[in-house]
Amino acid sequence: MATQSNKLTLRYLNGPILPLLLRLATLNVTAFLLQSSVNIAEVWYVGQLGTRSLAVLALVFPLFMLMSMMSAGALGSEAASTISSTLITTILLLLPLIFGNSLVKLRIHFLWLQTALFRDIL
Repeated sequence: MATQSNKLTLRYLNGPILPLLLRLATLNVTAFLLQSSVNIAEVWYVGQLGTRSLAVLALVFPLFMLMSMMSAGALGSEAASTISSTLITTILLLLPLIFGNSLVKLRIHFLWLQTALFRDIL
């Protein structure tokens, strides 16, 4: 196991940079494209509802983005660090529990922020 880890480290340090960057960035680019397409579809759908709905969306959008970025930064990095430390210590049996726990935390955080920000509207 240690020699395989050393080989991987040497490949990262001494290998060609472009294939490494492309391989590491593929998932992030894919997630960004999917999220952008979902946002475009949502705006198109709301646009079909009328100008009043678009005005409401323009009012709520900054708060929605703030809420999304807060949850992605705080809980996403917490989940990533927990999963990576679990992988490092090779306790693979706990990964589904940690992933499920992170999803529950994310949903609770989302609902809490949604109620706190839009209490008067709801």
